[in-house]
Amino acid sequence: MKASEIRVMTEIEDAHWWYQGLRDLLSRMIDKFFKPNGNARVLDAGCGTGATLVLLKRTLNPEWLGGFDTSDLALEYCQQKLPDGNLFQHDIRQPIDMGHEMDLIVSCDVLSEAGLTESREGMQGLADTLSSGGLMILHLPAYQWLRSQHDLAVQTNERCTRSQVRSYMKSLGLTPVFISYRLCCLFPVILPLRLRSAWFPTKDVATAQSDLRMPNPIINHTLVRTLRTENQFLAKGGRFPFGLSIIACATKP
Repeated sequence: MKASEIRVMTEIEDAHWWYQGLRDLLSRMIDKFFKPNGNARVLDAGCGTGATLVLLKRTLNPEWLGGFDTSDLALEYCQQKLPDGNLFQHDIRQPIDMGHEMDLIVSCDVLSEAGLTESREGMQGLADTLSSGGLMILHLPAYQWLRSQHDLAVQTNERCTRSQVRSYMKSLGLTPVFISYRLCCLFPVILPLRLRSAWFPTKDVATAQSDLRMPNPIINHTLVRTLRTENQFLAKGGRFPFGLSIIACATKP
């Protein structure tokens, strides 16, 4: 991800509706599907600037909490937010030996940068480190035909379908327990904007701009409440037939 986008991320991820909605959903999925025995070992694969790690620390207080990212800048911001975190630089496309089993692995919008095929070997290595009954949670953008200027700016190379994600998790030797599209309620609103950008794309990465900017406070608050309502539906086992993103949970047999 471009340095300019990383700076925007760390400035707005505490307040922006998109990030608040995602963290709320992660909390609900963890509460529903993660049942650790004793002190947990938790990894954020692609930790960005650290908001998800802060969430994991607050909600789980795990015995071991770590995260990796390819960006030096992102890890600097992450270290400021989580001084005692086990942070290191790594590319999700490469195999890694964690040195011990993991009970929970979370990866949000990271595979979309590398692509499912390119990340396959690295993700298999991570799946192999999961303990029996361990949980992996993936969050990815949906539908390749929605690829737009936003994706160019944040370096998203592949958007996925629900069936692709299900097959991918099974190929890693994991058992999917929940997969659904999300941001369904915003789909009709954002779709025309994304299609316009997709049809008239900006091909220069340097000038491409993401959708990450703070909206009017009233709009931001309304969107947060809307996503929390969606998340409640998902946490109760509901599934959406379409959406802008995909949430997927799978366990290690």
